[in-house]
Amino acid sequence: MPGKIISVLPKTTFPVPNTLTANNFIIIPVALGIDATQWRELTILLRVHQFLGGAGARIDLGAHQAAPSTDDPALVFRVGTPLATAGVDWTTYTQIGVLPLPLLFVGTATSGLPGQLDLLLTLRQRTNAQALTIIASADLALKT
Repeated sequence: MPGKIISVLPKTTFPVPNTLTANNFIIIPVALGIDATQWRELTILLRVHQFLGGAGARIDLGAHQAAPSTDDPALVFRVGTPLATAGVDWTTYTQIGVLPLPLLFVGTATSGLPGQLDLLLTLRQRTNAQALTIIASADLALKT
């Protein structure tokens, strides 16, 4: 199956301040306007190199359908539910602090790819606010 791998997120440190309260999140656009018209399948490869923080944290990288408009190019029109997501909720681990790393998380969509995709990274704190640092990188594999 012919395909293409796009590096969408080089190894990056995401420091989340302890001002992020429980059940709140930060959304970071990673790649916008990816042309998906010639592809039928996508796979998100999210690599977590390092994680320092509490067990209530969550990281997700989601591929969202996007539909930019020439009528209003400053606005982003995007479907809220991702087509595919790769991520982890640290509450599944019992150890707090440094976890067994590195870790790879994979999410795949095999149908319904739209014309354009946006990749959004979501960092979430589910427990009491505390400083959180995540070092991550990601690729997007596209197949015809």
